[in-house]
Amino acid sequence: MDIYRDSGDAAETLASVDMMWEKYRQEEEGIFIQNLDFEEYNGAVIYAARTPLDGADPYAARHKHNFEVLRRNTGGSPVVLRPNDVVITASRPNKQEELLKDYIWPVIEDSLDKYGVDGEYEIKNGNNRRSIWVDGKPISSFSSREKEPGFLSGVIFVEPFEVDRVSDIINLRPGEKEYISQMPTVSENSKNRGNLSEIILEKLEGSTKSLANFSEELEGRAESYRGEIFDTNGSKYRGFCPVYEEDLVEFRNSHLENHQ
Repeated sequence: MDIYRDSGDAAETLASVDMMWEKYRQEEEGIFIQNLDFEEYNGAVIYAARTPLDGADPYAARHKHNFEVLRRNTGGSPVVLRPNDVVITASRPNKQEELLKDYIWPVIEDSLDKYGVDGEYEIKNGNNRRSIWVDGKPISSFSSREKEPGFLSGVIFVEPFEVDRVSDIINLRPGEKEYISQMPTVSENSKNRGNLSEIILEKLEGSTKSLANFSEELEGRAESYRGEIFDTNGSKYRGFCPVYEEDLVEFRNSHLENHQ
């Protein structure tokens, strides 16, 4: 297994997913670990190509909260990336395994233990999605691409979401703001702390590769994501990642019952 690691911004994250997808199509194994590092802004809000731009407020994101606004080529709901979040993208073609459960999860579980995270872990699978949960709420969101079982990309949310900021820049569904406010995070549950991406790298079995061979291509692809977004077309808005609709419905019902 080739292991690539980097510390970059959201555009470079999207570019690395593209490049790992190409490795998958070429039937090459690899895993890319990226610890997010935003030098000039606080983070990024990323839209799917199929998500209407008016599902959020790009002006508030850029000018009020100093967030970059990007659009990725794949589907899925809008997501907010912040400093210290960890992005993991894996290519394991031709393997008879559930990629998150059988390969990535054991590494993450050991890493969370070393990081000092308390709580009950579980993996929840859904239609084209995977998620690691702690104490009944997600700390991550993973998705396969084009429903290919050997390719997986996702984010572990290390820090708590700033709920008012998220609701200011993304058009949340009813109940999402309350749901996000009580989500657990890695840092809140941790006793030991440290750099989670470095701990994950220590636990992986494979050969760490230099980015020198394709760093120029990585940056070139990243540039294609930067700049203004003019196309506002897209399918019906589907909410905020990692809040899944069926979980939100259950939360709404429980929340309403508890406040009647």
